[in-house]
Amino acid sequence: MDKYLYDQMHERLQTRKAKQMKKLRWATVEPVIGTLVNSLGIRRVNTREIKPANKCVLMASVC
Repeated sequence: MDKYLYDQMHERLQTRKAKQMKKLRWATVEPVIGTLVNSLGIRRVNTREIKPANKCVLMASVC
């Protein structure tokens, strides 16, 4: 049904820029999220909107 969208995304992810962005993300963002999940136990943010969720993650990051 939405296979054409999947195919478009897959093609975009094969580009050189997408691969560079993935490397950058894995070097900067993913270790922080891994630390929050594994060390602090932040597996779920129990808020409904984006502002409270940002606040929750920010406070966990500061801790």
